[in-house]
Parts: sequence; C-alpha cells; structure tokens
Amino acid sequence: MKLLLRHSLRHWRALAGAFALATVNQLLLFADPQILRMIVDRYVMRISQLPGDVFLRGVLRLVAASVAVLLLSRLARTFQDYRINVIARRVGAQLYAASVAHSRVPL
Repeated sequence: MKLLLRHSLRHWRALAGAFALATVNQLLLFADPQILRMIVDRYVMRISQLPGDVFLRGVLRLVAASVAVLLLSRLARTFQDYRINVIARRVGAQLYAASVAHSRVPL
C-alpha cells in the first residue's frame, strides 16, 4: 500500500484536477433539482395566473437551463473519468517498471 501511495502521490496535480472535476460534477448535479423547483414554484403553481406565452417562455428557458446543467455535469464527469484512467495507467506502468527493475538477473 505504501508503494502504491508513493507512486500515486507523484501525480498529485492530476489527482487534484480529478477531485476538482468531481466537485464540479456534484455541484452541477445539486443544481438540477433546484431548477425543477423553480419551474414548479414559479410556473406550474401559478399556471392560472400567467398568460400562456409567459408560462411557455419561462418553462422552456428553465428546461434549457436544466439540460445545459446536465450536459456540463456529464462533461465534467467524462473528463474526471479520463483523468483517473490516465493516472491509473501511469501508476501501473511505473509499478511494472519498478518490479521488472528488481527482477533483472545479471549476466
């Protein structure tokens, strides 16, 4: 475990970037229910008081915002997965190289 931790900490900037992307992803996922709450509170609950064009424009605007938030969240998640895979490959290659270096037989 110490060996894995030592090799992983060499890539601390990439790990910090992956954690930052995970944070962005979670914050965007938390924003989506709030947008749904705004649709219900501002438009659905007052449907009889609002003119049709105001209702439709407001709901469509918030639905578009919800789609944009979900797309950004998915994009952050994809980049996070990519960064983690790159780190895993680098650490795996370093561990393999270290194990091969120890097993060399002098001629």
